[in-house]
Amino acid sequence: MKGSRLFALLALPVILGAPRAMASDTFCAFEIKVEEPSRRPVADVSVTMVQHGDTAFGPEVRTGADGTVKLCDAPLAPIDIVVGFDRCGAVMIKHVMFDWISPKKILVTYAPSRCGEFVFPEECHILFRIIDGDGRPLAGAGFSASQDRDLPVSDEFGRLFRSVGDGQLLNGTVRKSGFKDATVSVRCTQEGEHNIEIKVPLERR
Repeated sequence: MKGSRLFALLALPVILGAPRAMASDTFCAFEIKVEEPSRRPVADVSVTMVQHGDTAFGPEVRTGADGTVKLCDAPLAPIDIVVGFDRCGAVMIKHVMFDWISPKKILVTYAPSRCGEFVFPEECHILFRIIDGDGRPLAGAGFSASQDRDLPVSDEFGRLFRSVGDGQLLNGTVRKSGFKDATVSVRCTQEGEHNIEIKVPLERR
């Protein structure tokens, strides 16, 4: 009996110490470092793993004060990593895989951008796309309005950029040699969309 007790007492520290010896650090598949273009770390920014283009894999995590975050539980298949909130200014690193049982370090340059929330625009931005009867862009088409001093013309993509103050009406005429004139009229309203894109087809004479 005494020998059995002595063996049990000697074995007890080994048994109690076994879990500690078997414990290991948690393996993290990715280590992301997020910096501004100035190389300054970006803290508290969202980082998410995405599968199949739009399915989140695991929860959203936030970068720490040093701009880094670890994504531990990743699938073996390639995934996308999205850095940033919503869609405005977000950065996506596509089709990445971690190295087998070795964390993959990724450096991301992120310039925070807003979508214009809670901003009430004071003008509308208008993009006219001047096209012919076949839908091809027309360069060199002129736009004239009563408030114009210069006569802007469409570029190689058929684009004319205009702006008008909130509540105002933009009336004008698009002209190009060999085509019939086309009149356009756009009103900027507080309740409406303030980024307006309009196709203006011109008919040949």
